[in-house]
Amino acid sequence: MNEEFLKQAIAKSNIDDQFERIYKILGLDDEVEDEEGLSVEVRRIDDKKKFTLTLADLKTVEENTKSAQLLDDYAVWHTNFR
Repeated sequence: MNEEFLKQAIAKSNIDDQFERIYKILGLDDEVEDEEGLSVEVRRIDDKKKFTLTLADLKTVEENTKSAQLLDDYAVWHTNFR
């Protein structure tokens, strides 16, 4: 996984089901969970709080970029082949 592409991405997630949040991906987390897969360190744009989120739950804000393709490919693999 090319971490530099991830660090260039601004990602969105609607994990809490109330509203979509926007995050800056800071880098990969060191720990890997068998069921959850890879996690990333992120900073939420609106309040600058840092979190760890699962990579498969994120999508990039900008479409048709290398970062978007990377996240989409990982999400498909994580869902179908883990």
